[in-house]
Amino acid sequence: MASDLLRVLVGPDHREFVVHRAMLCDSSPFFRDSIDAVPEGLTTPSSPSSSPSSSPESTPPPSSPSQPTTLIWLSGESADVFELFVVWLYRRHAFRSVVEDAVTILAREATSHEVITLHPQVHRDSHNNNNADSDTPPSASANLSDLHWHLVRLHLFAAIVDIPVLQDAVMDALQDLYLRFDWTATPALLRFLYIEADPLAACRLRKWAVALLGWTLANSGEDDHAELRSLLVLAPLAEEYDAHTRKMKASRADARIKNPQLRISSNQLRREDRHFGFRQCSFHSHRRSAGEGRCPHERARRRGTLDFVSSLALPLDMPSGRKSNLHSPSASLSSLSSTTSEPRLEDLPVWSPLSVTTPGYAPLGMESTI
Repeated sequence: MASDLLRVLVGPDHREFVVHRAMLCDSSPFFRDSIDAVPEGLTTPSSPSSSPSSSPESTPPPSSPSQPTTLIWLSGESADVFELFVVWLYRRHAFRSVVEDAVTILAREATSHEVITLHPQVHRDSHNNNNADSDTPPSASANLSDLHWHLVRLHLFAAIVDIPVLQDAVMDALQDLYLRFDWTATPALLRFLYIEADPLAACRLRKWAVALLGWTLANSGEDDHAELRSLLVLAPLAEEYDAHTRKMKASRADARIKNPQLRISSNQLRREDRHFGFRQCSFHSHRRSAGEGRCPHERARRRGTLDFVSSLALPLDMPSGRKSNLHSPSASLSSLSSTTSEPRLEDLPVWSPLSVTTPGYAPLGMESTI
């Protein structure tokens, strides 16, 4: 039924997604409260005869019986990031596998002489790509870097709309991505997390980035990575880096071999492999409550091996005139369909998740993870 579906416009270009209302509301209090706050006139088809104040300027376009009627606009979000969120929403237990498959597809585009490196963030949308009209597709490094930054922003999005399980899934995917291509800490990542990103939302990513910075610097000479070292003048980064260094020394861990790319399959402290990587939940939102026990997500992942909700996804229907970029990270991921009708922006409730603090969200401390 159309009432079971919801139309979500994302970003300044108003890219449209169609999702199941119940799944979106169940995923986060932010979405549940936002959808409940949509005025009645925007949740049912309106006509001049049904509302005295209706007019062409204030009434949303008529909806057909088969068209979802509730509309919300996430003005401050990236459509590519929200597309990843939708992938998680419908295939949450297989999310890491979906990302791994996308990484494999994108890595195949690398030339025989290309070394896949992490590029600084470039603000572009996969459906409005600067390379869309070019005969030369983006390099594998560029596409994988785009996917990396989408994941970073998805982690922040999940923190702000209060979906810890998504934060943890993205954290695992990022660790796997860095391990696969042996990426190290970069000035672009640290500047983004410590200058641009909301500090509360970025808490877990900062914790991991600091460990990555320590490992990177420990494996380089004093004259190497001058730009990275120069960022230690940033007060929050310097404090968290010093705290991490002290904890490493206190636990007698060797920063040169304890690799934050590597996630070992246990939270137990008395394991030899703990000297080479970080415990399974070191950078998860439930780090303190998990202790040395099993990761709470492991049982859910095993239970969800057969991803039964994937059958609910709508078929992909690319509107005419829209050019699909087969070489983009977005094209390598499953997405939901978008419809072609365009609601009037002045009639839509506008929320920007990046400016919202979810009630009950509290920053997590820099507790010991080593």
